[in-house]
Amino acid sequence: MKKDRGTKSDILGFFYKYPIKNLPVVNKDKCIIGVLVKDSLIASSAITSNLDTPLTKVITNHLIPVNLEKDYQVLQGLLQNFKRVKTIPVMDTRGRVVDYWNRFDLICAWEGCPDADKQQYEILFSDFPYPIVIIDNKLEITYINPLGSELVITGRGRKITGKSVNEVFPSLKYDSSASIINERIFIEGEEFIYDGVPIKKDKERVGAIYLLKRVESRE
Repeated sequence: MKKDRGTKSDILGFFYKYPIKNLPVVNKDKCIIGVLVKDSLIASSAITSNLDTPLTKVITNHLIPVNLEKDYQVLQGLLQNFKRVKTIPVMDTRGRVVDYWNRFDLICAWEGCPDADKQQYEILFSDFPYPIVIIDNKLEITYINPLGSELVITGRGRKITGKSVNEVFPSLKYDSSASIINERIFIEGEEFIYDGVPIKKDKERVGAIYLLKRVESRE
C-alpha cells in the first residue's frame, strides 16, 4: 500500500490479503480510536467509482469510534481475528500500516497496560495455556494474560488492569503469608480451580500470581 496515496481499492485488497474481519485504527500515540470493518467497506463498494476514494476519506467515512471503557464487544470482534492469524495490522488515520499486533499487544493497547508489565510478563505468559492474573500488595490487578482477559471481558465487559481483584474476581482468595492451592471459584457460571503463589522482590512480598484451570464437565 503506497504511503499516503492509497485508495479504497487498496484497503479492500488488504482485507482480502489478510483473513481478518476488522482492524484497529490508532492515533499518533498508537492509542486505539476506532475500527474499520470489512463488511461495511464491501457493502459501500458496489459503485466502481467508489474504489478510487482516497484512504484518508475512507477512514473518515467508515471509522467506527470506540470507547475503550465500554465497547468491549468491539474488542471481542478484534480478538476473533486471532483464530486465523497470529498478528493483525494496525493503521493510522492516514491509512498507513504502523504496526502489527498479536493478541497480547491488542489487549494491552486496549487496557492501557504499563510498558513495564508488558516487558516483564509478555514472554512468560502471553501464550500460556491457562488464565494468569497478577496482583500487587494493594490487591490491584497489574497484569492479566490474553486468556484471562477474554474470560473476564466476555463475562463482565469492563477494564481489568488497575481494578481491585475483589471487584473483578469477587471469590478469589488472598493470603499474605502463604500460597493458596486448589481453591475453587465460579466465573460467570463456570467452575475453575486456581492456585495463588506469592511474588517476592528482594525478599519482600510484592504481590501474587494466580493460575486458573477450567474444571471440565463430567457429563
